[in-house]
Amino acid sequence: MRNNYTFSSLFDESKEKEEALEEGTTRNELSLRDALRLVRGVIEENLGGLEFWVRAELSNCKESPVGHLYLDLVERDGEHIVANVHANAWSATGQAVKRKFEKETGNALRAGIKVLLLCGVAFSEHYGLSFRVTDIDPNYTLGDLERRRREIIEMLTRDGVIDLNKRLSFPERPRCVAVVSSGMAAGYEDFENQTRENAYGVVIQSHLYSAQMQGEQTARSVVEALRRIYRDKEEKGVPYDAVVIIRGGGSTADLSWFDNYELASEVAQFPLPIIVGIGHTRDNGVLDAVANRSVKTPTECGEMLVRQLATSLKVIEENEQRMREAWTSFMNRKGQELEGVAQGLRLQTAGRVERRLERVETLRMEAMRVAENKIGNERLKAHALASALMRCQHEKQEKSVVQLETMRHGLARATDRFRMSQEGLIRLMEERVKVLNPLEMLARGYALVTKEGKRVASMTSISEGDKIVLRFTDGKASARVEEVQNDEAAGGD
Repeated sequence: MRNNYTFSSLFDESKEKEEALEEGTTRNELSLRDALRLVRGVIEENLGGLEFWVRAELSNCKESPVGHLYLDLVERDGEHIVANVHANAWSATGQAVKRKFEKETGNALRAGIKVLLLCGVAFSEHYGLSFRVTDIDPNYTLGDLERRRREIIEMLTRDGVIDLNKRLSFPERPRCVAVVSSGMAAGYEDFENQTRENAYGVVIQSHLYSAQMQGEQTARSVVEALRRIYRDKEEKGVPYDAVVIIRGGGSTADLSWFDNYELASEVAQFPLPIIVGIGHTRDNGVLDAVANRSVKTPTECGEMLVRQLATSLKVIEENEQRMREAWTSFMNRKGQELEGVAQGLRLQTAGRVERRLERVETLRMEAMRVAENKIGNERLKAHALASALMRCQHEKQEKSVVQLETMRHGLARATDRFRMSQEGLIRLMEERVKVLNPLEMLARGYALVTKEGKRVASMTSISEGDKIVLRFTDGKASARVEEVQNDEAAGGD
């Protein structure tokens, strides 16, 4: 029921009516209560029952134990507040407004967000002017959050930094990462469990840089954590491969604290790849647009890093296996080639030795034939001389006997000397043949040197780093040349 108050009715009810006239001058004087009742009457007369949609920012939001919502609404012009008013949503209406907003936005009503409220005007002599809230349009709040995200992304694009972090190469083997999170958060514990205990059996070392992950200080706290990470890497040489920013989910309003220009600019320009997993389930935030990688949850973030490391290690193992197989095949092939070379060398050596032995035998037979011919000739000469002596024996018997005996002894000595000289010649030739035998040379400690299957006879045929094969009487050995010196250089040492 409306109360229509006028100045005359108020004066009729006021106990101070008698004092309204003073020295012949009439003044309209009201008590504070009456003045406020007058204001209430005017408001109810003109605005009672009227409702209208009001755009405003929530500067404060409280809920009473019985479900009332107490709101402070403000309008800003830059940093300045140009209007403010209290608003209330009573009990059942307040809970209906709250449930509708949370269902549509996934957010809780909180300070700092913009809202569109259906309001009526209320006035109380005790509490003054306030708005009575009966409904809310969640789409307005969602649109404002999205508008703010677009503005930040446009600013980063104009700055030319929007994709700097995305251009960084993601680490092939992420073994050590810096984590920006709250140490007490369940999301951080999920990440740690995933990176230390997983089906791949790999472990990723992580270092926590604690930061506030909810509320007005979120952006500043995360920026400070990132700058600590940068200092540790640059000044202390901590070998971080990447940075992880995680939190364990939350409402869109909670996560909207990360939609901050300063924070997004810091992430975009950070010199290490950044992986974001801050719990977006319905849409992407500004950090998702600038980070090197973006996932929905801390667990997914850990899974991605673990999978990347495990895949990299598997590739390394496969490459090592292929290298071992290739090396084994190469060694087998070269072994067969060397065996073929050795077999050929054995056949060549055997043929050469056989030919040398035949040559020695031929020389020995030739020497024997020459010796026998010379001995035969000497015998013939001896017989001829004996016949001559016999013919002259009568004339010079005594002299001839002495001379003959002398000659006989001389002939015997000459024959012995000749035979000994010929036998020495034969032995000398046999020794030469023996010296020329390659097997004998190998037996005396010499070795046959080959490179790529060819005999090495001079230092000019080899260079430092060449692989050579040394052939001995009982086997072979491979070696690599470390230094090459000619006889003059070696003598100088």
